[in-house]
Amino acid sequence: MTDVATSRPSPGGKITPNSGHRLGEQTAALGAPAAWPVQHTAILVIHGIGNQQPLETLDPFAETLARTYRDAGCDVSSEQVLVPNPTDDKRTPWFQNVIRLKCRDQNSHVDLYEYYWAPETEDAATFEDIQAWLRGVVNQAESFYRDEFLKNAELGKMYRDKSLFFDVSEKNGVHTVRFRSLRYRLVISTTGFVIPLAGWLADKLNDALAAIPVIGGIVSWLYEAGTRSGLHALANVIGDITVYNTYNRRSKHWNIRQKILGGAVAMLRRLIEADDRTKTWPYGRVIVAGHSLGSEVAFDALNRLNLLCGEGCLAGFGRDGRILQGYQSPAPVVAKLDDLLCGLVTFGSPLDKVAFFMREEARDNEIYRRQIIENYRGFKQQRWSEQADIETWQRLAPPAPRLLDGIRWHNYHDGHDYVSGSLDYYLNLVNVNCAFAPPAWTKPVGVLAVALGAPWVVAIALVAAGLIVGGLALSAMVAYGVLWPGEASFTELLKIAWERLQVFANFAMRPAAWLAIWTTAVLGLGFGWLAGVFSHSKYWHCRGMYREIIERFLEPADPPRHP
Repeated sequence: MTDVATSRPSPGGKITPNSGHRLGEQTAALGAPAAWPVQHTAILVIHGIGNQQPLETLDPFAETLARTYRDAGCDVSSEQVLVPNPTDDKRTPWFQNVIRLKCRDQNSHVDLYEYYWAPETEDAATFEDIQAWLRGVVNQAESFYRDEFLKNAELGKMYRDKSLFFDVSEKNGVHTVRFRSLRYRLVISTTGFVIPLAGWLADKLNDALAAIPVIGGIVSWLYEAGTRSGLHALANVIGDITVYNTYNRRSKHWNIRQKILGGAVAMLRRLIEADDRTKTWPYGRVIVAGHSLGSEVAFDALNRLNLLCGEGCLAGFGRDGRILQGYQSPAPVVAKLDDLLCGLVTFGSPLDKVAFFMREEARDNEIYRRQIIENYRGFKQQRWSEQADIETWQRLAPPAPRLLDGIRWHNYHDGHDYVSGSLDYYLNLVNVNCAFAPPAWTKPVGVLAVALGAPWVVAIALVAAGLIVGGLALSAMVAYGVLWPGEASFTELLKIAWERLQVFANFAMRPAAWLAIWTTAVLGLGFGWLAGVFSHSKYWHCRGMYREIIERFLEPADPPRHP
């Protein structure tokens, strides 16, 4: 079924998942010749969650793209360009640092911009804010589970959701999708307790470390300092998600979200709008690349641009997206907005998870609100709510045509990147599985971490850990005794060491001490394994991804289109 007003499939119809392939299957080998873009090109890179510094993500993107071009036979050089940006203070202009790539004997260049939004969310969300946000997400999910469980399950089945809440299998050419209701309920009912539990465990472990004789104070101080730094970093990472995924206009974070989105829109407008004085454009092609949460910012910015163009608010473009008369086309093949802004690259993107868990909801009886929320999404969004119950006279025509649905969108994901995934809640995109290989050392570490969780291994491991720690403690006590003020015989030194070893043994017999040793070992190995296999940051240096970007987005003479 198709909704005539929006040309989007409605739930209830058969949806074909977006096409996909493994990275490298549909591109030339690294080092094969590649053509340089024929027009001036701009690539806007939008970073994701984390504690990034300015240009920290632009650096690997530009370096790897340039290196991939050089391996393909292009004699590439780099230069820094300062591009003035408008400010309220006319006397003190602000400049955007841009990395420009040029190729010998070519007249065109590729400019790489970064949209840096990290300062907007720095320390904006406290742990209390994060916990309140998580409770809100959980409460909404539980309500959705109770009241709209079948709709959410059917939505995932229809789009063949590949997340942990669905089992997708194929037998004899027939796809079967099963919704894991128990897993869904378990996750949404426990998510809100993750951060308090982590904080409680950290406090208990610190108490146990502080009780270690002699060295406990130093160990506890180091642990507390590291934990404080780690929790601060964790708060900022999760805080980024908390702040940006705020749809409540009464929230203190709403204005921050709007500022981040507004900044992305403003930067894109500087790249795609014509100069009203000269009637010309700075670039003949503009590509947007978003990593992690940056892909959500990019998606929302493209939606906003679609609405702005539909209202006639983009310089040089009419409401239908075509270049206005009197303006000089930036390239012979550019006649409308999606010929200029013609590519989206997402990597490590959580957009499907946003669609499933954090989208703005409307009740069944809110006929108009439900349509307005969905009509606001004018860029490649599938129909996410049931529309069959809306009568013809109640249907709202979207305020703007979908002007950007034809542009090429490649989404890069990996099985060990638990943030990202294949995107099927959106129209006309290609999912590319990067299939990153985990480091070799992660396999034995993972096996050991799992083994430590087995009860029969726990006892052996704890005894071994106790012996090791006891030996180290004995050595420390002997050294401590040697340095004890005053003269002492060898027998007295042994007596002192023995007494101190007994103190340590009394400590080691406490359940909290064993729990501290076991928890440290299991969590240390577990987090070490997770850090090793987690591939969320590996895209930045993935040469195969940049080779595909060159072939699919930069090399074609005509504007890239979804196949």
